[in-house]
Amino acid sequence: MTLRFWLSKGILKLSIALRYAVLAILPPREILQLAYEHYEREASREHSEARIAQDLNEFEEALLENVLTSPRDLLILGCGGGREAMAFAKRGFRVEGVDMIPELVEGANAYAARHQLPATFKCQDLTGLRLEPNSYDCALITLWLYEQLPSRVLRVQTLATLRTILRAKGRVIFHFHLSQPTQDERKIFYLL
Repeated sequence: MTLRFWLSKGILKLSIALRYAVLAILPPREILQLAYEHYEREASREHSEARIAQDLNEFEEALLENVLTSPRDLLILGCGGGREAMAFAKRGFRVEGVDMIPELVEGANAYAARHQLPATFKCQDLTGLRLEPNSYDCALITLWLYEQLPSRVLRVQTLATLRTILRAKGRVIFHFHLSQPTQDERKIFYLL
């Protein structure tokens, strides 16, 4: 192996270490604030009639066929503009969505009301959910959103809260978005 190779490998490792050094410098709440600012900038792209019309993705269709076989009370965390929430509501589920961006929540509530769908949306941070205990049969959250909670303490706290708002035998389902993140999303993922 050449000196160039080892030097390149060392620089790559250093760049990765520096990205994670942000976690040691910024407290979790400040990291969450950076995430909020990122998603707030992206909000207008997230909520649109065309996006909602995309309906369920392959994973969500499989979930519907294999796990959520009958309509129930469903909580969607990080619901964005409500694409999957509206799709489940159209199939008879009573859906409540939670997102931290007010513009997305307002747009989703307006869409649901206009189309008379059994879906409501609240503006809340995942780390401080204030929802009625024993209210849902299932909570849906993307795995990458859960992983973005910037500390183990906040992730455990969020799961503990979910335990109280789910009914007995309720479950949390982690799902995946398989699309590639945008350049801006990559930047925020490194911080989170």
